[in-house]
Amino acid sequence: MTKAERDLTSSVIAALRFPLIAAVVLSHTAFRRVYSDGVELIGSGHAPFYQWLSQLLSGVMSHVAVAVFFIISGFLFFRSSGRSPLPPSFYGSKWSRRVRTLLVPYVMWNLLILAIYWLLQTWFPAMTHGVARPVSDYGFRDVLYSLWDMTLVDPHADGHFPVCTPMWFVRDLMVVMLCAPVLHWLVSRLRWLPVALLGVAWVLVRGNEWPGLGLMALFFFSLGAWRAIDDVPLLVVKGGKQVALLVVLWGLTAALSVHFPDGSWGASLAFSMSMLLGVLAVLGIARWCHNHLAWTWPQWMAKSTFFIYGYHGIALLVFRRKFLGLLPLHGDATITLTYLLLMPAVVLVGCVLATLLRRIAPHINSLLTGTR
Repeated sequence: MTKAERDLTSSVIAALRFPLIAAVVLSHTAFRRVYSDGVELIGSGHAPFYQWLSQLLSGVMSHVAVAVFFIISGFLFFRSSGRSPLPPSFYGSKWSRRVRTLLVPYVMWNLLILAIYWLLQTWFPAMTHGVARPVSDYGFRDVLYSLWDMTLVDPHADGHFPVCTPMWFVRDLMVVMLCAPVLHWLVSRLRWLPVALLGVAWVLVRGNEWPGLGLMALFFFSLGAWRAIDDVPLLVVKGGKQVALLVVLWGLTAALSVHFPDGSWGASLAFSMSMLLGVLAVLGIARWCHNHLAWTWPQWMAKSTFFIYGYHGIALLVFRRKFLGLLPLHGDATITLTYLLLMPAVVLVGCVLATLLRRIAPHINSLLTGTR
């Protein structure tokens, strides 16, 4: 890559972080159940447009943000490394830096969410109805398990996630980074082949993964690593027409994924194709915006990304349980509007809270965000 291409990539990555975090929040905003006068409005056919739209946006398209984050992480980890064997000091330096930027925030957010759950279960039990077993019953081993996989604490927990659910990304990213020497050895010798094999495995073995060693993390991290190790551009889509075509194809494959029955091979293949097209589309849009719109975010928003990422799971729980009952959710239109407003509300509140935390307690903010 030329110096200009490297500078462009760095600027685009910096500008992408905030909208990608907003997309991650969007992926978790869909309502599972909404009741009005004792009638379940979702699942009973009363809100078909909301169901379709939420499956399209939260169930499919917004998941591209996670893939792009893994790609960026792999690219930044191996940037300027080359294909020559790397000394142990290279990995030691990278890993020690990630202790501050990933491991410490990971532990802090999980412990903080455990404390918040304990407070809510003690003072506002209705808000945490159905959320695992009471934190007050946890022993020391349960606390440790909750930092990794909540199904080890409660077999009925919803998925193999830590207690701070969004932190599964950081958990898997840290594990993949420990595999970095093996990935570099494979990619430097076999180039794109191990990346392609991981991609095939990601498509075929969906849903049969181990907590902390997800194929999604391995595939997309190695994809970014391959681009960095070979020193080729990450932003491969340049023209506006190419971007527009990719956006259309991304939307069509995402809609096709929603059309197929859940769990079917058709849905899985369409979802995978949508993810790959979406990655190219998002990176292409980001490059186009940088070149044509002088794309930047206010610092108070850009500096809030990791805080929003860590807090949005518990924020959505509170927003849903506490405030949705105050809204007139009597039809498809109002449910859809509320769904679309929930993400920007959570993001905006997160920006305000993060800004206040940086001013009032900068040391706590540093622990929660890895000095971001």
